[in-house]
Amino acid sequence: MAGVPPRDQDEEGIGLLDPEQPAALAPPKAAPASPGGPPSVSPPAPAPARPAAPTQLSLKAADDTVRPVTAGTVTTLSAVLSTTKGEGGPAELTIEVGYTSTYPGEGAEWPVRWVPPGKRSAIELFARRQTVEVEIPANGGIPLSFEITAPVGVRYGDRLEVRLSAKGGAGGTPARLTLACVARQSLLAIKTSRGYEREVADTLLARAEEKPDVVFAMLVPSALRGYVFAEGMSFEGVHEMLKGIRP
Repeated sequence: MAGVPPRDQDEEGIGLLDPEQPAALAPPKAAPASPGGPPSVSPPAPAPARPAAPTQLSLKAADDTVRPVTAGTVTTLSAVLSTTKGEGGPAELTIEVGYTSTYPGEGAEWPVRWVPPGKRSAIELFARRQTVEVEIPANGGIPLSFEITAPVGVRYGDRLEVRLSAKGGAGGTPARLTLACVARQSLLAIKTSRGYEREVADTLLARAEEKPDVVFAMLVPSALRGYVFAEGMSFEGVHEMLKGIRP
């Protein structure tokens, strides 16, 4: 059998590597050059985002975070601002008040009063956004109290929000909490003369059809003489409709 001639080392092709000699590393390939310019270089990979520091503060509602209210009533929403590590220190508290209405541009404004830290009496919160500096005691908290009045002209579903945000002096993610009041209907009792319950209800029903946002439903119980019950948003609106009706 004829021997195979040895392959020239300069001959192109793929040959076996000598196990005693390490393979030479191939230089990195550059990206294809753009016409008329130097070869482009791939941008370095972006550094991984650093995780946000955990919050050092806590904002918790003292009772309800969302409370239904009726027109003309006053309610109080409360919260407590404290530290998660039990260490006191300064903090920045931001209060933002927002209103939403089912009828944009027609919703009544809700008066809001609050008790600033270290004070005993409530003051009017005129600004929609206010920032104050507070000092949180060690192993304790700061009570926050907001007195909210639902206006007489409130509509069903109108909503007021008190948005709280607290940021500690050492940084970290701010603690957040939203307290809200939502307007709901109420049951109103209308005193009439005996025997005129149906007449009052029919007249009130005819007027309610012209203003459907005032009275939602009525009830004339036969077992309870001298009374008509109306479901509505406020007594003032129903009282306005009752003008001129024989009670």
